[in-house]
Amino acid sequence: MGVGAVGGAGIVNPLVNTQFQYQEVGVNVDMTPRVHPNREVSLKLKVEVSSVTGTSTIGGIQQPIISQRTIEHDIRLKEGEASILGGLFERIDTKTLNGWPGFAKIPFLHYFLSDTKTEHQENEVLIVLIPRIVRMPIFTRENLRAVASGPEQTPQVRRESSLQAPVAAPPTAQQPAPAQATPPAAPAATSPSPSAVPAAGTEQAARIRFEPQSLTVKAGQAVTLGVVVENVKDLFSIPLLLQFDPAVMSVEEVRHGGFLSGGTQEIAIVQRVDKARGQAIISATRQPNTPGVNGSGTLLGIVIRGLAAGTSPLAIVQVNARDSQQKAIPLVTGEATITVEQ
Repeated sequence: MGVGAVGGAGIVNPLVNTQFQYQEVGVNVDMTPRVHPNREVSLKLKVEVSSVTGTSTIGGIQQPIISQRTIEHDIRLKEGEASILGGLFERIDTKTLNGWPGFAKIPFLHYFLSDTKTEHQENEVLIVLIPRIVRMPIFTRENLRAVASGPEQTPQVRRESSLQAPVAAPPTAQQPAPAQATPPAAPAATSPSPSAVPAAGTEQAARIRFEPQSLTVKAGQAVTLGVVVENVKDLFSIPLLLQFDPAVMSVEEVRHGGFLSGGTQEIAIVQRVDKARGQAIISATRQPNTPGVNGSGTLLGIVIRGLAAGTSPLAIVQVNARDSQQKAIPLVTGEATITVEQ
């Protein structure tokens, strides 16, 4: 609120500029949900109950006095499970004195010349929350199945998703060594010229890897490791299962890499990190009714933290990439080596 300028005769301009601001009064609920892969929902709640308790005159204008009560909750519920929030309790005591003016306050005589009325009012607000999940990433039993990684003499091997070639899965379990030749053999079955396909398939094979593939950090230090995809076509969603040594390092956060969004839209990232087992389940999905993306780029940023001195592999043990038609995209996966120093 402001007052106009002083005139030449020293008289203050009586025009007053008044501004009003509207504020919501009542029960306000701010909620931030997070969906977990096991169909549970974490809710960060802020419940505010406000009401007008009186007025105050400032500058000749009556302004309301607003009282506020706020509580914050962090709860985790299963889909369809009900949670009742209580504790918003309000009690109002009103005391009214009726009688003759002046005589109502005289000791002893006020019992004959006046009467007192006391009212008690209690209000309690209960909020029932029932989460409903609209859409979940696609995780099947194949996503959590172990994958053959080749001989121990090879420190870094190319590993297939179990959904890439399900027909060849039984021979792979009996003969781990030839599993490295499975990626070029899959496209050869659909080509009339098998001899030319392995060389071309090796160059153009869709891959997912870490960048950099080896990293050295200090204990307690947090760094970001990139997850890069190469030569993908129509990539729409990609759930991942990461494995690491929980005694050496931990996964703290998953960040947006920019490739899956195409630079024009937001993507949905769902993450669940089990630090005790050394596993991280991550899912990145584009918005519904949009085409996939093509090419190569940084898919995600994984924030890792060194815990104790040692060396830990950070491996992509499962991947279930899908295109915009919900068809599986075969990817060759890799791993990174994290060295933690004191």
